[in-house]
Amino acid sequence: MDKDLTKDFFALNRRNLQKSIKSKLIVVSANGLIQKSLDAAYPFKQDTNFWYLTGINTPDIVLVINEDEEFLIVPKLNSARQAFDGSIDVTRLTKQSGITKIVDQKEGWDRIKNEVAKHKKLATLLPAPVRIKQLDLFTQPSRRALVSKVKRLAPYVTLEDLRPVITNMRVIKQPIELDLIQKAIDITNQTLTDVLSADKLASYKNTYEIEAAISLGFRSQGASGHGFDPIVASGKSATILHYHEHDQKMKKGELIVVDVGADYSFYSADISRTISYGQPTGRQMAVYNSVKYVQSEGFKLIKSGVLMKDFEKQIENLIGQELIKLGLIKKLDHDLIRHYYPHSCSHSLGIDPHDPADYTKPLVPGMVMAVEPGIYIPEESIGVRIEDDVLIQASQSIVLSSSLPTMLTLK
Repeated sequence: MDKDLTKDFFALNRRNLQKSIKSKLIVVSANGLIQKSLDAAYPFKQDTNFWYLTGINTPDIVLVINEDEEFLIVPKLNSARQAFDGSIDVTRLTKQSGITKIVDQKEGWDRIKNEVAKHKKLATLLPAPVRIKQLDLFTQPSRRALVSKVKRLAPYVTLEDLRPVITNMRVIKQPIELDLIQKAIDITNQTLTDVLSADKLASYKNTYEIEAAISLGFRSQGASGHGFDPIVASGKSATILHYHEHDQKMKKGELIVVDVGADYSFYSADISRTISYGQPTGRQMAVYNSVKYVQSEGFKLIKSGVLMKDFEKQIENLIGQELIKLGLIKKLDHDLIRHYYPHSCSHSLGIDPHDPADYTKPLVPGMVMAVEPGIYIPEESIGVRIEDDVLIQASQSIVLSSSLPTMLTLK
């Protein structure tokens, strides 16, 4: 946890949550460890809603808030877990969260059972499906495990979903959060300026060298690492939106898409730049200029009061007009446009690179949004994406990442 984020920040979030719900009892689980191989786990990633309420980055903790008190339930670690991971430092948990009452599994769940019997209702983060079909992802099982245990203890319980409430809280950034996002952006900008300078770029032969240099740059400036899996893709691979292999030998005349963001005290930047490895061709520059123009128009359009569906439709039309100029399509047709522009332009940014937000509601001041138009032409091995991070305001929104040049070209 960064020194600028104190236990008061997390305590305020808990109080605001408690004021915003009907239930008298709140129970929220941390994420658990996920098996990577026979006896090893994937690197731990905390549930960001749990972290927003506690500041705790330890697996398997349970947060409980009722009318009279708040406490943490800590797991009992077996000897093997303690030998490899160490024991849980309860003093540190209190220092991070401001929660002084810490209990073991038996006492904690006995208390939950008594509270549920009293109120017949409990608020928690309801779990997602086991697998999200659209994304082809398995989901973290800790929320399902908590709900299953609650229902075994009290089959009659009514569950209130905390997700919409916390989404509304997280979407508007507090001043300290804006400071941390800006720090993450500044680290990202400085790193990309250093790593992608003309003299440095000339020394790289493979995309993994760029990725490694970016990782080193982030860590050397105080970031904990990447806010999301970095993307460094050249040539035709740059037309694949989330290309993570970093295994390409770079060739003169190719464009390279770099999509990265430093993680600073749990807050992420999200910035994309397209670099030419060698002098860009006229065609490459034409595509790049189209994307740059659409982004500049996007900066004007994205502001308080705007509905995301309207913004995205405007961006799609602007991209379509550019695709016509480029000779790729002959008319404004949704399916034709989406062949060359298969993603949305904007998303909320914060603790998560894609922070939760209710896009059926208008944008409001205090939101931070990424603006990332792109054009991808697989048949020409041209991919261009430009992404910056924007603070929403009532009139003219502020581009937080404007200090980084839009395109760096190797002469």
